[in-house]
Amino acid sequence: MIDRKSEDVASIVLEATEGLGVDHIVDVALKPNLDINLACLSQGGVISAYATANATDELSIPLLKAMMHGCVFRFVYIYNVPDELKQIAIADINSCLEAGYYSPKIGLNMPLRNIVEAHEALESSNVIGKVLVHM
Repeated sequence: MIDRKSEDVASIVLEATEGLGVDHIVDVALKPNLDINLACLSQGGVISAYATANATDELSIPLLKAMMHGCVFRFVYIYNVPDELKQIAIADINSCLEAGYYSPKIGLNMPLRNIVEAHEALESSNVIGKVLVHM
């Protein structure tokens, strides 16, 4: 687990990938993370974003850096993704979990009655890990 607030994420990723960078980045906060994403991306890598802080957010892309990586930006509006593709994604994630390839850190676990606080914790970016809400 990398603490993006206190560690040099790009250095850690590049060291772990022997300087090659990662092929795919999926981001829910592309605007504030763009520079670090580009620093971690492999040649020809893909940056996918499926969320934004505000519906009116705009993004300024450092074109030369993006060109040097030969990167692809992919934007996904989750409500337009067909259900069959969502089911495939769910099956793939479950397979990764079952095989032990993905072991998410749980940063906060709250009862449903505290849904507002859970959402605010996500928005604040102060929680490291996943936020679970239970009955």
